[in-house]
Amino acid sequence: MECKGVVFSHVLVDTGSSLNVLPKKALMKLDCNGIILRPSNFVVRAFDGSKRSIFGEVELPVKIGPQVFKSTFYVMDIQPAYSCLIGRPWIHAADAVTSTLHQKLKYELEGQVVTVCGEEDIFVSHLSTFNEVAPEAVFSPKSEKVGTSISSYKQAVEAVKAGNAQGWGKFVEPVIKEDKFGLGYTPGSLKNEAGTFSNGGLVSPHIINAADEDKADSDCDLDSWILPCVPGEKLNNWSSEKVVREDRTITPYQEVIETVNIGTEGDKKEIKIGASLQAKVKEQLISLLREYVDIFAWSYQDMPGLDTDIFVHRLPLNKDLPPVKQKLRRTHPDMAMKIKEEVQK
Repeated sequence: MECKGVVFSHVLVDTGSSLNVLPKKALMKLDCNGIILRPSNFVVRAFDGSKRSIFGEVELPVKIGPQVFKSTFYVMDIQPAYSCLIGRPWIHAADAVTSTLHQKLKYELEGQVVTVCGEEDIFVSHLSTFNEVAPEAVFSPKSEKVGTSISSYKQAVEAVKAGNAQGWGKFVEPVIKEDKFGLGYTPGSLKNEAGTFSNGGLVSPHIINAADEDKADSDCDLDSWILPCVPGEKLNNWSSEKVVREDRTITPYQEVIETVNIGTEGDKKEIKIGASLQAKVKEQLISLLREYVDIFAWSYQDMPGLDTDIFVHRLPLNKDLPPVKQKLRRTHPDMAMKIKEEVQK
């Protein structure tokens, strides 16, 4: 990531963060000309539940891939394991899609899909301090358990009393140290020799001094993560490809059907069946429909009435109140003609 002539490495893209976070020391390494640090009353709650105050918010132009985005960062005095954190505000504004599995993110720019890759040296384990990495032992699921089985408290007590638990190692017998020798202590000597502890004194009886943040054990190394841009060189951690979109319309599936008359020539009763049916299945279906042709209602005259036990329509009226006839509402003559045509279709 580039910002105001500075290259940021170890940038964390966090989909679970609702803020873009920039450490205070990282802001000091930027060219502060034209940067306005606005005050902010936000209080950030970390994942461990602790609260952190914010010094302010600043809007910075950041270049991720070939595109420059203006994002608002919240400045905090912290020493994280990243140079800056990009959260959901930038992800949603750029319409980016992130992948923690592939360590990449993608966004669309001018009809092309830009893919920004992560830094390989971040997610490769540093095993340089080990000469060889190999398993100490190989366990087979078919191997039999040797020695005494201690599956209950009673068996454990018996094994301790016997003094020998075969297959479970030896019991450790602690040695009681009665003298004060050790840690550089010598009887009769009050000098602080090499390897001994010394008292640095109290600065104030009401203040508890902690270790200096610069000397604390931290993975934060902003001096090597934030470097000035080299003239003539550009970041090549991204690639782009043209989006090929097919102009096609989605239409509903329409099955090929055919019309079959299961009545007579004088009294046609037509139905529609699938044309892709096998010939034998089609003949059996037409024969079955002609056998039970009387159960279908082919016209309104075939339905003189319905059993009210099956279906009935009621109007929820109050019997204690007399019905009131509404005033006749007349429509415009032109509209009345259109209504009549619609009804008589």
